Amino acid sequence: MMLSKHRFITPLFVVSLLLTTSQSLASQLDKQGSPQITEQIIEIASSDQISKEIGIGKILSQASGGFNGYIRLEWFDDNFSATAKQIRHELIAKGIVPERITLAYTGGGYRTQQASGIQAHVQKIVLQLPECRYLAQNYKFSLYDDTGCALNNNLGSSLVSPYKYYF
Repeated sequence: MMLSKHRFITPLFVVSLLLTTSQSLASQLDKQGSPQITEQIIEIASSDQISKEIGIGKILSQASGGFNGYIRLEWFDDNFSATAKQIRHELIAKGIVPERITLAYTGGGYRTQQASGIQAHVQKIVLQLPECRYLAQNYKFSLYDDTGCALNNNLGSSLVSPYKYYF
């Protein structure tokens, strides 16, 4: 008789534990937002040394501080193949992980924009902030309070973020 009670209680306990865990994870996701991929395109128009250094500087400014995205160097003219390989080598020398840099030659075909030189596509994974309903901001002090969506968004978009996201 006692054994049958434990067989029923154990699955019930597991189900209730799963429900509370999933609800707490969903509420944390609502407070902090969800991941989003942003992409910035940096143009390197010529293959001279100054253009390469400026382009590398712009790429490194985007890929600094715990970079968790990818860099795709894309060129359309075969004359820029050696330059793209040099830029990749210099980015690796400056501390970017080689697996995060890809080379892509896309020659021929139709393009909507005229393109020459090298385009560096810097993709980063950032935290998308949740939307605020400003009419429903009713902050009241509590010992275990949540400061509200607007303050959390300001905290998330500040220069120093307490949350670390690595994907």
